[in-house]
Amino acid sequence: MVLMRGHGATLVGSSLQEAVFRATYATINAQLQPIAMQLGDPTYLAPEEATQADSLHRRVLNRSWEFWKGKLGDA
Repeated sequence: MVLMRGHGATLVGSSLQEAVFRATYATINAQLQPIAMQLGDPTYLAPEEATQADSLHRRVLNRSWEFWKGKLGDA
């Protein structure tokens, strides 16, 4: 994901499902970040931790995708 001043954001994924997953959670995380920062300075993930988190997200993104598809079907 990249934020471009005056242009918005661009997200990529290896599939449509991954791009939607990242866009959805980027929005949620952006809303939560200023709240969390009121608690103090953040501790960022180390590169190895970020790799592990990405691996986990790739394994569970289909679950989120199916949930969102179901919500669209209900609408």
